[in-house]
Amino acid sequence: MNVQTPAPPEALRVVPATPETEDPAAAAAPQRDARAAHALCEDALSDSAATLDLKASAGRLVGALRRLARAEALRARFKVRESVWSGALVAWLAIAGVAATATAGVLLVSGLADGFAAWFGGRAWAGNLAAAALIFGGGFGVWAWKRRADLRAMAAKAGLDEPSARDG
Repeated sequence: MNVQTPAPPEALRVVPATPETEDPAAAAAPQRDARAAHALCEDALSDSAATLDLKASAGRLVGALRRLARAEALRARFKVRESVWSGALVAWLAIAGVAATATAGVLLVSGLADGFAAWFGGRAWAGNLAAAALIFGGGFGVWAWKRRADLRAMAAKAGLDEPSARDG
């Protein structure tokens, strides 16, 4: 920022020494005072220029902070929007996965029951009963096997002997 210093006022102008002056030290005193006053004016002007520069810098800083806040708000809004879309996609895929798994399970059990029905001479009720017994019996067998494995793992962890058949 260019700041032009004004000329010193008329009262502070330097008067050159003349031969009529009796004392050279007295003639130099106004000149020293004028220089000091001029230096004071320059200091005051440079301080006001620094203040103006500081105000301009503060204004630019506030503007930059406002733009940054706006950008962060937009970024947060887009992030929320992206999260919502991602959540909706995950929910849709979960529903589709459950539906596909359920459909596959129904078709498997239906096919198994039809196979048993054909094996039993076309008796659908016998095929359905056999398929149900196989499914529920298989599920119970898996549960019992898993429970036994868990009991063995707990016994091994506790340092006990292997559980007996009557323990469970």
